Amino acid sequence: MARRFLVMLLAVLAWSAWTVGSTQAQSTHEWIVNHDGDELGDCPASCTLRAAIDAANVSAGPDVIQFERGMTIRPGWALPPLAAPNISIDASSLGGGVDQAPLVWIDGASAGDAAGIEIVAARATVRGLGISGFQRYGIGVVGVGASDARIEGNWLGLSPDGLRAQANQLSGVAVVGGATRARVIGNRIAGNSVEGRTGHGIVIGGGGSVNAELRDNVIGIGTNGAALPNDDGILIVDSAQATVQGNVIGHSAVAGIEVRETRMPIAIDGNWIGIQRDGRVAANDVGIFLGPGSAAVRVGAREGNVIAGNRVGVAVEQGAREAELWNNWIGLAPRGDGMAPSDLPQARIRPNLERGVSIIAGAAQVRVVNNVVAAGEFGIVVGDAQTSRVSLTRNVIAGARDGVTEAGIDVRAGTEISVGGDRGYGNDVCGAKVAVRIARTEEPSVRGNRIGPDAAERVTFDSDDAMETGIELGLGIQGGVVRQNQITSASRAGIAVIGADARDNLLIENRYSDNEIDIDLGGDGPTPNDPGDFDTGPHTLLNYPVIESQDVFERVGVGWYATFSGTAEPGAHVYLYTFEGKWMVQKAQASTADRQGLWSATLFGVFEQPIRALAISRTRATSEFSPAWEPSRRVKLRSGVSRLVWQGLETAIGDAFAGAVGDAVVSVWRWDAAEQAWQGWAPAA
Repeated sequence: MARRFLVMLLAVLAWSAWTVGSTQAQSTHEWIVNHDGDELGDCPASCTLRAAIDAANVSAGPDVIQFERGMTIRPGWALPPLAAPNISIDASSLGGGVDQAPLVWIDGASAGDAAGIEIVAARATVRGLGISGFQRYGIGVVGVGASDARIEGNWLGLSPDGLRAQANQLSGVAVVGGATRARVIGNRIAGNSVEGRTGHGIVIGGGGSVNAELRDNVIGIGTNGAALPNDDGILIVDSAQATVQGNVIGHSAVAGIEVRETRMPIAIDGNWIGIQRDGRVAANDVGIFLGPGSAAVRVGAREGNVIAGNRVGVAVEQGAREAELWNNWIGLAPRGDGMAPSDLPQARIRPNLERGVSIIAGAAQVRVVNNVVAAGEFGIVVGDAQTSRVSLTRNVIAGARDGVTEAGIDVRAGTEISVGGDRGYGNDVCGAKVAVRIARTEEPSVRGNRIGPDAAERVTFDSDDAMETGIELGLGIQGGVVRQNQITSASRAGIAVIGADARDNLLIENRYSDNEIDIDLGGDGPTPNDPGDFDTGPHTLLNYPVIESQDVFERVGVGWYATFSGTAEPGAHVYLYTFEGKWMVQKAQASTADRQGLWSATLFGVFEQPIRALAISRTRATSEFSPAWEPSRRVKLRSGVSRLVWQGLETAIGDAFAGAVGDAVVSVWRWDAAEQAWQGWAPAA
């Protein structure tokens, strides 16, 4: 029994010793840097940064390296990497942050081909340092062992006063080689663009470097707003993946954010790109560049970005796939940090000078949804024949007042291009010479858009009202559908089909108001009909239908009807339009024109507004509109009818020319069955 008790006692003592040792192993070691030299030193008595890192690398448990005072450290060669887990270098108690300069600086001018701080182990933190002048990166998070690093509140690549560049020549921060879950938060990173090198602000790249979080950094901008460029503000490349949120990025020589050769979803939300929070422009060449091999990038899906003042706002090109742009302000900036749609009337207009959005060079499966674009030269451009499956829906696009916008939406080539959609999914476009222009595109769809200042109800910010053409179909447009759009206030044409080889495009169910001409084939104004209709050119200059007569008759217990009849190209479908309020709208499809070209259509009611007709050929080519038929001025009644409806009043034919009715009616004709002839009444009779 005593022996058993002794064994148990020894076990308890052994367990106690192990737990004490374990607790001691997990206690945090603090190393205070009190010497700015670069010798190995002897911590704690004369502790240099180099000596502190060496000591932390061999100690057990978490280590924190702090600084006794502000200092500038000038390494003569590369500092040792952070090679043990849970090492923090933290100077934040002395200063540091996006808008507060650090007091501890590491100057790499004498370090040779080296990085500032390199992390190769898990759970490292670098906080509150200024790091500049290194030939490689300022802070590197390198390799699969370097997980869960935190880079926070540092200044990288600029001078201590924040006014000049002191480049880290490869990048400010690099997360590469399979490092995971790095967090780069609240740093000021600028000035890392150097001739002959590729100096970026932040690089996430290679070997499965995934789940990085890049948040609330100021990139490329000095403390006084000066341009301190990086090549790319943020570069995500080679299968890497990141969330990019709340950063302010300006003055990049290439792009504010560039993504290429990636496979995993990437989220870009709530960033200000090309413009500072105070509204000053900090133009990047391209705001966001989704380049070769990028896939599944979501720009603004959770929170819209402000992308303004750049040469190009967003470029999607060179095989980029499955990109989505949602809810972004492109060419505008709020007056303050709010981005609510109600703020639009007070928005600062800061157009991206050439293009708001550019989708070119083989980009595919691109969705652009619910963005607000104050356009510079162009709003949204879709650029070449290799570009396919592009959908533009629910966007607001308007030309800015400080320059001419050539086109709100300019589709220059492509396949499966959709501009708008079903009701509620169309775009609002105004303030451009041409609102929507399409060329060299197979079977495009332009549907449900509101075009022109009186139609584009969601354009509530300051924009230009001038518009020459609502929708223009250029060269190579065949089999397109232009349907259910509202088009108003075009000084030349609501819809212009100007491509000499444009054919078989269906222009139907659109609404028109106050356009110089609603449909123009050839871009040269109204085209007269010609016998035989053997023209060449857009839609073969299909003859418009001719309205020749109107019959008015009553069905007992039902009401009055009007039958219109006339001639059109044999086999053509004829559609009748008249006004509802300010809009000319489609009312009915007539019978198909027979072999002699005869057609008729019956509408319920007696019409006061002009009636116009549109022909659509067997191949779906659409004509111009016919001249207006004034039904209220020439009324023909069928046999046995002795009364007519005029402006809602039922009137005896004998009284038709008395008072206000007679002042407006040119003539009334009634068929006399006995005489087999039309009998006419006119004011002069």
